[in-house]
Amino acid sequence: MEKITLIVVTDDREYGMALSKALQQLCGGVVIRLLGKEQFFVRMRAEGAAAVKPWLDSADVILWDGDEAKTAYGGRLVMLSDKPAMLVRNCRDKRFCLYKYSPAQTMAASLFEICGVLSGKRRANVSRQTTDLLAFTSWSGGSGCTSLALAVAQELRRFAGKRVLYVSFEETESTGEFMGSPAGMRGAGVYLYHLFKGDVRTLAGRDAEAVSPAVEGFVIHDDFGVEAFAPTAGRNPLAELAADEAEILVASLIDSGRYDVMIMDLGDSLSETAMSCMEMAERICLVSGGDCRSREEQYIQHIMRCCGEDIVEKTIKVRNMAPAGADAEEAAHEGEEMIETGLRIERSSTFLQRGETKRIFLDGAFGQSIRTLTARLTEGFADACRS
Repeated sequence: MEKITLIVVTDDREYGMALSKALQQLCGGVVIRLLGKEQFFVRMRAEGAAAVKPWLDSADVILWDGDEAKTAYGGRLVMLSDKPAMLVRNCRDKRFCLYKYSPAQTMAASLFEICGVLSGKRRANVSRQTTDLLAFTSWSGGSGCTSLALAVAQELRRFAGKRVLYVSFEETESTGEFMGSPAGMRGAGVYLYHLFKGDVRTLAGRDAEAVSPAVEGFVIHDDFGVEAFAPTAGRNPLAELAADEAEILVASLIDSGRYDVMIMDLGDSLSETAMSCMEMAERICLVSGGDCRSREEQYIQHIMRCCGEDIVEKTIKVRNMAPAGADAEEAAHEGEEMIETGLRIERSSTFLQRGETKRIFLDGAFGQSIRTLTARLTEGFADACRS
């Protein structure tokens, strides 16, 4: 697919350079031309509107800093204003005005959506033959399921160079605790609105390129490049999906061609959606963080009834932050468990509270445990983890 081309017209060259560099750092598939207003008008006068029109038409979006072009407002022209109150987002009439001092990630997200509306294009992505799906689940809340899911995501991103999307299906997601979200970012709820605004029953049979919104406009990323939907205040809209809707969502994310690995955090859910995600996943990590063996067995039995007994063949059970004496307890019950404990995850002492977000440090015993877990989960995946 062709790259997205932007023309930025501004007399504030420092601002134009800063905006261009920020957008290109966030969006490698974007070509940006920076022009001063006088330079733009001189070219118009010298070559004439008819001669310049093909050159302008080659741009997917023209960002104009100021109100000189407001008589031509519309079409591929997007205004930049220094007043937040002037923001306009009218997809029906194709009229847009952005606040020029929005965070770069918010600006990039808006531009992806606008470009899709104006030109039908999406950002060019490297073609991928497949997207590997990993699911993380637990029979009890507070077991560290999210921490392990994100740690594995970072391991794959940092040390294997994989493009990773973390998707939380928990009723109350904790994405915001690990990733900062710039003001103005729209998340999974808006993505779902655009995905399902047609007849949901017909989406599965239609061209995904035509019905799927550009996911780049709805995701944030951590310091290492792991992406996730911008967190939603209140109940997580992904937790409310029906099983068939979750399948369409996952299919749309795979069809974007953007990700090598998708990590689905199911928490302790026993919903039909969670069962559907487990069935779609190539591997499942069952996180055990407590000592109530009967509840764990009931949880596993429910999964086997819903997904079939062969679900255990792709499930790896881990003990997270196992207390002292756990080895003796496990030895006493050896042979009784439906899924044997695959490995022990050491307690992490390297969480650093930084403002309102937490950071995971993949070093020491915890990092080694995550490396081993990642290798087990991605066994058979090509070049999945570091050696």
